[in-house]
Amino acid sequence: METDLAPTNFGQITAGFDLSDSSDWKLNFDTPQFDLQPIAGLFPGMNLPTGLLKLRGNFRGTPGKPTGQLQFDILRPGFAEVRLDSIMGRIRLEPRLVSLERLGIYSNANQTWAEGSVELKKSEQGFPTATGNSSITALAEGDELDTRMLNPFLSEALHFEGFASYKIEASGKISDPKINGYFRLRNGNLQIAESTPAVQKVEIDARLTNSNLQIRNISGRIQKTPFKLQGEIQTEDWQQFDTRMVLNVAGKEVLNGSGIISEQALDLDFKTHNFDLSFLHSFMSQVTEIRGILNSS
Repeated sequence: METDLAPTNFGQITAGFDLSDSSDWKLNFDTPQFDLQPIAGLFPGMNLPTGLLKLRGNFRGTPGKPTGQLQFDILRPGFAEVRLDSIMGRIRLEPRLVSLERLGIYSNANQTWAEGSVELKKSEQGFPTATGNSSITALAEGDELDTRMLNPFLSEALHFEGFASYKIEASGKISDPKINGYFRLRNGNLQIAESTPAVQKVEIDARLTNSNLQIRNISGRIQKTPFKLQGEIQTEDWQQFDTRMVLNVAGKEVLNGSGIISEQALDLDFKTHNFDLSFLHSFMSQVTEIRGILNSS
């Protein structure tokens, strides 16, 4: 059976399906480009993207052994104040594997993309599902991504901007992934609330090696005071994290700490020297004022 849904303000959908054999369903669909703006307008609190969307795909099989693929393209997508050139993606479903064959975000000369796969196991009910023991592969890479596109998904009071470059590779099991890569941010600005001072000129350089996070540099300026944070977070099982951190404010070391963080315990040892507590105000939106000098050993 094939059908064309009557044209509306949202567009037109062409679909074909075959339900003659209940043990093997078939579905094909293809939509012309349609404008997402009317849909986004129906749900103003959800910060949905705008742009021109086209979908096409097909599915067949049974709930226990499904196969299919979905491809989508968004032309001139918008996220709040950010406008991009296009977003495209392709997803493939097999009875024992779901794959993101390509997700691309394009803006001017910059490109951000990702691909990956998740192994599916048969559930007790006979349906394919992902478990902690499922194998995964993932690769994501981006250059000069405008982070303002994340603001619609953050707290309404929080505003974050800057340009991020990253590369992340993951493999192993969902419950115990091996992750490698890097993340860099330049020209960053962060404001948690209107009542708190903004964190300006934020620069981040972080590396992941065998799931160990090395913070080479997190620096910035709060009002006229520069700061720099360096450290390392290590884990072998994603259950317990060994941490080491050093914070410098205005060129002087004011905090040095290390310890263990886990779901069951928090064991941290911090030493502070002439730490001006007003520095913390930018990160504590519920506190109207904080003052004092902290020394500890």
